[in-house]
Amino acid sequence: MIQVKKSKLDGVLVIKPEVFEDFRGQYVETFNEEMYAKHGVTVKFVQDDISVSSRHVLRGIHENEARMEALGYPVDRYKLVAFVIAGVIAGVAGSLYTQFNGSITPDAFYWQTSGEALLMVIIGGTGTLGGAMLGAAAFILLQSLVSTYTERWMLILGATFILFVLFAPGGIVGALRGRIGLRA
Repeated sequence: MIQVKKSKLDGVLVIKPEVFEDFRGQYVETFNEEMYAKHGVTVKFVQDDISVSSRHVLRGIHENEARMEALGYPVDRYKLVAFVIAGVIAGVAGSLYTQFNGSITPDAFYWQTSGEALLMVIIGGTGTLGGAMLGAAAFILLQSLVSTYTERWMLILGATFILFVLFAPGGIVGALRGRIGLRA
């Protein structure tokens, strides 16, 4: 049985994706498969389709832009391509977020949201895709666990962030690399 849910949210008509009724009588939303497919394609593109030489050039530009330009690399072109790829990935993430919630609200554009994303990357480890995903999982898990016990969960999260900066500057991935020789 295919249905389309419509609801009013502060005067705005919100049309939920099509839903199916499963064997328990609960509605299962069909966009989950689309969400996983978009996420998988994005991860595959970042890991496989960006060549190793391009990654090395981008890392060289990050370390010493003048040296890479002196070696003859078109630095501005590489920076533009990296900016466009980052914008596309951010656009895909925004569309997944909107599909997941059913709508978008102005609080998604508050500075705290971008700060949380930055904390997730720093906690997981910068420079790797797996570190960012691991940091997001750790951040959300810590936020969920601590907020059930106290209203001052941001204080504990801030202290955890400071401890990561002091004792594991490479994040979780950097700490694992140092301890067990993990390669990401």
